[in-house]
Amino acid sequence: ITSFLAIVACIVLIIWVLRFDTWKKFASKSIDSKANDFKVEEFKVGDKGITISRLAPAGMAEINGQSVEVSTITSFVDPKTEIGIEKIDGNKIFVRPIE
Repeated sequence: ITSFLAIVACIVLIIWVLRFDTWKKFASKSIDSKANDFKVEEFKVGDKGITISRLAPAGMAEINGQSVEVSTITSFVDPKTEIGIEKIDGNKIFVRPIE
């Protein structure tokens, strides 16, 4: 009897979630970020920027006025640290803190 009641409860719950669009209440209604959509040609080795988030080892930085995802060649880099592009591999940008 307990198993039967558990199965019925699961079925009712699934129907309720699907029928009344309950799942939409949990979904994000806005997109706050996006994948890198920059052109690699816009950046070159030696360009400077500043980190927006902590690079551990990847994070966001602003370079040439654009927010892009970058990876660090060294260990972790704190936010608001000045960085320079060390290497570009495909659409990945590798940076190093400027000292």
